[in-house]
Amino acid sequence: MTMVFTGNLSHTMILAGPKKEVEALIGNLMGTALNVSKTNKGGMNKWSQESSALYFGKIEDGSGNMLLYGTGSAKSIAYFDKLYGFENQQPKSTSDSEAGAVVASAPQTTDRIQDEIAQKVTIVHDEFKKHTAYMGPNSPNSNQALILIRAWKFDDGAETRYQVFLRHHYYGDWRFYSSAYDDNGDSLDLTKIAHETVSCSNRYCRLSETIGINIPRQYLENKKESGMRFKISGKAGEEIFTVPPIYIKAILSAIPADLPKRVSTDLIKPTPTLKEEKPDIRTPAERYDGAFQAARMICGATFVLSRQYAASRERGIAVAPDAMARADLPACQKKYLGEMEVEYKKFNMLQTSKDAKDALTDHYVATVLAVRGISPYMGESESDYKARQIGNKQKADEKWVRYELAK
Repeated sequence: MTMVFTGNLSHTMILAGPKKEVEALIGNLMGTALNVSKTNKGGMNKWSQESSALYFGKIEDGSGNMLLYGTGSAKSIAYFDKLYGFENQQPKSTSDSEAGAVVASAPQTTDRIQDEIAQKVTIVHDEFKKHTAYMGPNSPNSNQALILIRAWKFDDGAETRYQVFLRHHYYGDWRFYSSAYDDNGDSLDLTKIAHETVSCSNRYCRLSETIGINIPRQYLENKKESGMRFKISGKAGEEIFTVPPIYIKAILSAIPADLPKRVSTDLIKPTPTLKEEKPDIRTPAERYDGAFQAARMICGATFVLSRQYAASRERGIAVAPDAMARADLPACQKKYLGEMEVEYKKFNMLQTSKDAKDALTDHYVATVLAVRGISPYMGESESDYKARQIGNKQKADEKWVRYELAK
């Protein structure tokens, strides 16, 4: 058995045991197998994975055992040589039992880290939606992204829903992520959640897209030893992300598994041939507002993209036909106005008074005009266009306040 204990200084550790187990433990901590390369630091090894690195001094005997001591900083290796008393020390043969005895009273690092992650999972019960929401902490990554796993366990015993929640920040054009595949080539169920312009400079904008990847618990069970590696793709780009195995194990330990259901054979129904859609747990008001926000943000981004492509053509830069298709503002408005109309009619039928129905209709008209108004007027200046967009949104907000007062 490989055992490990940590020093008082940050990012330091000692591992002792069979060589293969020591190497596997380091790989598990960092999420994947590691590449080993010699450095010019007096025989020190650098174990690296993308932008992460751990620097170790190594003592290895001839019987397959290894002892490593290390730090996240290459500059501190000499200090740890002295701290742990390994300076100028020669390899010494150590049996598995002796190596375990050296650190038998110390906790295993993987278990400790797993427990720490599990303890950071937030649990909130919603007495109105009748479910308990579990949300894990951010999983470390090097993609300027927030990645976590969350789940909803329903009071009525329905199957618990699991989702990899991902918010990715990047510069350039909107990517409009729409598909996801794992490293086995299997397609993953991707849900678009939000788009946001975080900030803009004179030349570039920092954009943010939020998506969810819906997965069953068994998928996570299958990935808890290897980790989850997947790629999301859109019209203008793609990105690869990884969820370490230790994070998946922690999440699974924090969320109780569903109990097996007892089903009477008299009640068994034929398996439906069509794929069953997952229930939409949003309220009618949230679905109606979500349709408007999606139309405003996505069609607004489409207009910005069309302006960028037009400027490129004016400078003599060729733009691919499929890229131009992504910047079709009229098509975007037609699609999302249609979705808005559907949600408006459903929501309006639930209103119990004439005043509420009239106020909601006024808001719907204002939102339709706001989405249609994304198209610029002939000869309209940029400042006038921006002022008109702000005004259209303010009108829609005012109409919504009037509806809330009337309902």
